[in-house]
Amino acid sequence: MTDKTRLFELVTGRSPPRPAASARQQVLPEGMLSVSQLGARMKDVLEATGELTVGGEVTGFKISSAGHWNFDLKDAHAKLKVFIFFNRAQRLIAPADGDLVFVTGQATFKADFGVAQVIARTVGALGDGEQKQRLEALKRKLADAGLFDVARKRPLPLLPATVGLVTSRVGQALHDVLKVIKDRNHTTHVILRDCRVQGNEAAGDVADAIRRLDAMRVCEVILVVRGGGAREDLIAFDTEPVVRAIAACSVPVVCGIGHESDVSLADLAADVRAATPSQAAELAVPVKSELQRRVDGLQRRLQSQAQGAMTRAEQRLVRLERRLPSPTVLERRLAVRLEQLEKRLERRAPRAQLHEQTQALDRLASRLQRQDPRQHMVAAAARLDAAHARLDTAGVAARDASAARLDAAVAALDALSPLAVLRRGWAIVSVPDPTSSTTSTTSTTTRLATSDDLRPGRRLRVRLADISADVLVERRLQPSDEPNGSSS
Repeated sequence: MTDKTRLFELVTGRSPPRPAASARQQVLPEGMLSVSQLGARMKDVLEATGELTVGGEVTGFKISSAGHWNFDLKDAHAKLKVFIFFNRAQRLIAPADGDLVFVTGQATFKADFGVAQVIARTVGALGDGEQKQRLEALKRKLADAGLFDVARKRPLPLLPATVGLVTSRVGQALHDVLKVIKDRNHTTHVILRDCRVQGNEAAGDVADAIRRLDAMRVCEVILVVRGGGAREDLIAFDTEPVVRAIAACSVPVVCGIGHESDVSLADLAADVRAATPSQAAELAVPVKSELQRRVDGLQRRLQSQAQGAMTRAEQRLVRLERRLPSPTVLERRLAVRLEQLEKRLERRAPRAQLHEQTQALDRLASRLQRQDPRQHMVAAAARLDAAHARLDTAGVAARDASAARLDAAVAALDALSPLAVLRRGWAIVSVPDPTSSTTSTTSTTTRLATSDDLRPGRRLRVRLADISADVLVERRLQPSDEPNGSSS
């Protein structure tokens, strides 16, 4: 394709007119259409529909080196190619495989490829497609079952002698893996379990191949690989049987499915996920020569450290020998030490200890005698007698003072008593209680009598110093009627 042809397609969205065919190509039976004629008619019919909007699930989304978008829209029964130019794509949000979207654009027929497609100008999201929804539901189910837990991931063997390989015998992934393993370690044995990796029966084949390899009990690691392709081509590795077969495997599993951007459920369940089949082989089988160099380096390092440790030990032994004293000096030190021990032994002999204990007992007896309770009791008895004497004196003085105060209080009270007034010849006149009997000598009074109570026939009570009497008023005297004209 020339640059002019490519530019024409980018600008118009159509293929440039082709030069006239040779005479031999134009000779067709009458009434028969050529392929180009039918393609042109199909192109005209599709473009006559004008701009339209189509909805479906995205699959096989790719971005070309020039920035154009290519993907398919599919439903349960059909698939349609969609193309979006770079100048429009850079203003849109790129969809992902499994998204449910709608596109608006012009339908056309690309005659040179023999496919119908939509040259879209807009893309809108409608949510997740049915396949993506099923995949997310399965992913949640398997995650809840713990099949994706990081804790169950196992480390790969350092240098496996036998590697199991689950893939298609006719795929490019097989050749890539075998080449990498041979280059890295030609002594590694590979056991291939051929299976379908695409189609309706692929999931069962892959799961069965994993279980059969694991049942052989000879593989130290199993590789599950498949080359790149459209997202729906990898659907076998997004199924529950494959995930459970990987999780149940007794040896570590490395998955290398599709391209680096493709992450399947099998990748999540595997012990190690590789971006490509080749990387899966690189992760499982290290380079033997590199390991040998590492072992040689470690051995040299160990020898060097051992030699250094022996040298340091010898030097320390020499220093200790130099610090070790001569026998004469050592004998003198030991003699001094022996003399010190003999002195300590003498001090700790039974007689010496008995003498020290006797002296201690004498000191305790002397202290006990100074603390004799009888001496303290005599002093305490003397103090107690003195206290009793002081208490008796204080009691007599307090009694006399109280008696004097009592006599003074009685005299003061007697002077203020109304009875003292009666003894001087005065009398108290009161009104007796009318409810009491007139013959009773213990009748009570209600109040002192007033001038209003001196009415004839009124009964009053008169109290003198030593006697009381009830009197009856016969008549009321005026002041002039009293003796000497005095009023009282």
